[in-house]
Amino acid sequence: IARLTRDKGVDLLLEATTDLLDVALTIVGTGRDGRPILSLRHRIRTPTPVHVCSSVPDLGAFYRSLDILVLPSREHDPFGLVAAEAMMLGIPVIVTDVCGIAGYLTDGNDALIVNANSAIAIREAIVTLRNPAVRASIAEAAGAAPTGLLAAILKGWDDCPDIARDIDRTIVADAPIAVGEEPTI
Repeated sequence: IARLTRDKGVDLLLEATTDLLDVALTIVGTGRDGRPILSLRHRIRTPTPVHVCSSVPDLGAFYRSLDILVLPSREHDPFGLVAAEAMMLGIPVIVTDVCGIAGYLTDGNDALIVNANSAIAIREAIVTLRNPAVRASIAEAAGAAPTGLLAAILKGWDDCPDIARDIDRTIVADAPIAVGEEPTI
């Protein structure tokens, strides 16, 4: 769920999943680099099903439909709100170390944090989360982490009331979905 620009790393995610047969990707977003990024899926001839849409009508329902959320940013991403939103619903996340939220998370506990610009690191994290026990453990910790995490961060966002309002509006305090056998990213 992002702007489709090179800095967001969607091409890395596509590359990371080229040979993962039991993975399906849903990419949500639009942007100036959308065509070249998304044309990559045809050039690499991935067997991975890739669904692309510009938006989703119900963000909370979309998050709850995922087994994993990957935020593959290549360059400094000030926070990574989509990761926090997914975590609030107990969805395990993979973020790169250039995402601001990575500084508030513990790798292997409440998220998997990987090196930026590395399709191999993203792939390894996805493979790690194929293990249902690991995915469930991170999902449980992810669901507990954002309460304190967001409270601490939002204290510093007094000049950004629209962000806090968006968090309240888009996140439905619902139970996380059951962790399935096959990840949907």
